[in-house]
Amino acid sequence: MLFAIFQTGRKANGGVESVTQLLENAGGAFDFDVVTNLETPINRRWEAVGATVTVLPLPHDIGAPLREGGLLAPLKRLLAILKTNAYAYRRVKADSIHIVHCNDITAQVHLACGARLAGAKVIFNIRDVFPPAKSYHLKWKFARTFSSHILVLSREMHEQLSRRLPPRFGKTVASDISHIYSVVDMERMKPAQPEEKRQLRGGLGLDDTFTFVYTASVCAKKNQLDFLEQAGSQLKQHAGKLRVVFIGDFDVKTNPYAAKCQKAVERLGLQSVVRFQGFAANVYDWFRAADAVVLASRYEGLARSMIEPLCCGTPVLSLNVCSAREILDGYACGEVVEQGDYDKLVQAMLAWIEEPGRLARYRENALVKVRPLFRAETASRHYQELITRFLSEG
Repeated sequence: MLFAIFQTGRKANGGVESVTQLLENAGGAFDFDVVTNLETPINRRWEAVGATVTVLPLPHDIGAPLREGGLLAPLKRLLAILKTNAYAYRRVKADSIHIVHCNDITAQVHLACGARLAGAKVIFNIRDVFPPAKSYHLKWKFARTFSSHILVLSREMHEQLSRRLPPRFGKTVASDISHIYSVVDMERMKPAQPEEKRQLRGGLGLDDTFTFVYTASVCAKKNQLDFLEQAGSQLKQHAGKLRVVFIGDFDVKTNPYAAKCQKAVERLGLQSVVRFQGFAANVYDWFRAADAVVLASRYEGLARSMIEPLCCGTPVLSLNVCSAREILDGYACGEVVEQGDYDKLVQAMLAWIEEPGRLARYRENALVKVRPLFRAETASRHYQELITRFLSEG
């Protein structure tokens, strides 16, 4: 079996982390290798569980639309797609590979056609659901056509993508959709007892101020800038009551979006209520130490920054993105606010501070009802059942 796992170069990547934890917990149930586009420390984790890792030299902007980047960039991307699909064809034939798992749309475009033509079944792992205003265009039609099976991360993703994905070209592939929840590392993502939590907060530089953690790559999809600009003035009025700590890659010199966020903080005078921590390898300590998590993404599939803190017993307040209602409302472990309603979002943040009993109920539900959903053995068993079915079909 071959996993195609393309990386962004950012230190944090939820999709790569999800599939890596699945592979780490496979328990030798199937043999697999990995093909990727970058040499990073995460490659060592794949090798540690027995995979041979192949790095394909690809343009740095492999995920960009073909039409972007001037005259030569689209041609370079198209040539890269032809080369990687040719590689997939040769690799499947040479190694008698039966299944190729493409971990996102970029991997699907670069490998699925060649793998299918060589006779392999292709699992297409979709990790996001676009907002309603954004359609699934021709690339997704091709991606679905070359899929043997589409795998998503939640029931809500399953329902939405069943309606919204474009149909296949022709009827050559009987693609269907199923969902398997992500794996969470329960050894790290676990609740802290009161004394341990006090020590964690001290070590992270947190005082008794009610602390919301906002964990995500700093980019337009994760929406930190809108959150600052739309909610900032209200947050400033309550600076003594709460603090928001942003965790995620934050380099104003290399990331123009991060620079805009920093300027917004300075322009709005939010220094006393907002803190940019940058990437944190010990993000689990932040989840365990925080009073709550707030998320304002534009769109998601099943955000790791939602499910990981819940497994630590930390309630989550989120704008309405895919899977938020399924988990937060469905298991009464947090709250969901409609997209764009920053007034209501801030009101909810303030209400959480004033109602410790409500937070206590959310914490208990997170630990009792949500935590079991994301255990490694559950996801691994479902994935193994899927692979076994594919292999039995020949």
